[in-house]
Amino acid sequence: MSSWQLSNLTSPRYGYDFVIATTQSSINATIKYFLSALKEPMVRYAFVADARGQPVPIDFNELLKRTGGVDPFTVPNGLDASDARVKKLITARYMTGFRAQIGLPGGNDPGDIVVLGGDTSQVTFNMPCSEFTIVSLQGGGFDPFTTFVASQNPDKPWTFSSKVDLRLNTVDKGAYSTLPPDVQSAIMNLGADTFSVQQLLFDLTNTRLASAPTIGGVTAASTEALLLDQFFRNGYFQTLSKAGAPMLGATVTSNVRQTSTLKMTSFNFHTQTYKPVSATSYDLDTLNYLCAVDGKTLPPAVNFDWNWVTPSELLDHDGVISVNRNTFAAWFRTQLFPKARASCWAFDAKTTYDAGKAAVILQLTSSRNQTPVDVPQPTGSQVIKYTYSHSSFDQAGLNGALAKLGVDSSYYMTVTFANTTITVTQNLLVTLNLEALSSSSGPSNVVDKTIVDTYSIGVAKDELVFDRKTATTDRSNRQHIDGFRDLFLNYNSIVDSFGGAISSLTETGFVDIPVSKLQKFVFPGGRTFAFKRAAFSNNQDLVSLITYADPR
Repeated sequence: MSSWQLSNLTSPRYGYDFVIATTQSSINATIKYFLSALKEPMVRYAFVADARGQPVPIDFNELLKRTGGVDPFTVPNGLDASDARVKKLITARYMTGFRAQIGLPGGNDPGDIVVLGGDTSQVTFNMPCSEFTIVSLQGGGFDPFTTFVASQNPDKPWTFSSKVDLRLNTVDKGAYSTLPPDVQSAIMNLGADTFSVQQLLFDLTNTRLASAPTIGGVTAASTEALLLDQFFRNGYFQTLSKAGAPMLGATVTSNVRQTSTLKMTSFNFHTQTYKPVSATSYDLDTLNYLCAVDGKTLPPAVNFDWNWVTPSELLDHDGVISVNRNTFAAWFRTQLFPKARASCWAFDAKTTYDAGKAAVILQLTSSRNQTPVDVPQPTGSQVIKYTYSHSSFDQAGLNGALAKLGVDSSYYMTVTFANTTITVTQNLLVTLNLEALSSSSGPSNVVDKTIVDTYSIGVAKDELVFDRKTATTDRSNRQHIDGFRDLFLNYNSIVDSFGGAISSLTETGFVDIPVSKLQKFVFPGGRTFAFKRAAFSNNQDLVSLITYADPR
């Protein structure tokens, strides 16, 4: 059994409107593919000495003004103060600068960029750089000035590893709650690119969410190690952290308007470890986007009682999207309610005795578009049930001695979700009961029709598609009395007249529900994922398998 088949978002333990879960393996593969062609800006950052000789950051363009245009990153290693360029750097009080660019180093595989683990506040991010160069002016005092230039070896790149707190709410009092409102808004991107790896990279590089990076790939206590620790880790990183800015110029994706049917209004991250844990199971750990729609309160993040992806599924897809049974049913309800209401009829009976004509007058009046009762269906495959009933009775003469007329109408619609099928069942029943001068044929079900629409579901692009089959059963009948009695009472023609009128009235509203009458259901994340197959879980959540689309 696939793990997603156990999805049960309606459980009081969860309650999210929908969840998108992607595996660690797919996140890393997609980020690497994205970075292989990424042209993030080259970041240049420099420090100069203040009046007390302490390093302070300086805008790089301002530095160039002070040096008369001397770019420290064009100065070779080992130059002394006799060089005119070094003299200008000394005059500008230049200390150290670095030039770096996020990307894949030399096309080599840097290993896992993201390690999820089981703690959303401690996600490991190993920031890869396609280039990293540091230039320092060494010496001063009684020591001669010399330039020191070091760059990472593409075959053995420097590594910058941080622990990132991805709890995106203010309740947990995590790092996110300390960010300025504009940065919170950029991270809590509720546009069409929310689930993209570009957005995830922006979140992971935020210096307020991340711990100061540990730096690997350099020899301990070496000059470059000391410079990286002092100027990148403790200087550059701490300066950016005060503003909650991203490292190395990572940019947020454009906040394109959502096009999905479900309008997400809040979300949070949650990491989940695959169970049982093994030496290779970390590839199946998932980053879960827990989402709420239409302004609902997002429930707290908790572990799910199931895995989202199994080992056998890892090569086939990158994760799943699961839509809460009740959330999808609510959307479906908006599609069906007008149809249900159009099939709810009230018929009122009236009998009067016209003494002048010595005749009984029988009348029926009708009223359409009555409001059905929406019967809650909290669990089970039946997710929607509408019911309606109305009864009317009247009589003429003492205790109905001359005539009795009764009409009962009822309607129901049920909707079930199971496997890859949605079944909509409707029944309309109108019963006529006429008695004249103590003669009666008994109740006549002048309308007794059942329509069953069966929709097989699938996915085309990012939309749910339906293939419909319809079956109609008509059990309508009109009960007559024998011809001898009818000769005097004209009973049968009255039944036929009323029955025909009722049948004609109800035929216009009680029909099958074609696919063309259903609005499109567009899955969230259509700009980020390709959708493969759709089915209902054992608990009626709507699930689709997903793979990352080309992020470039």
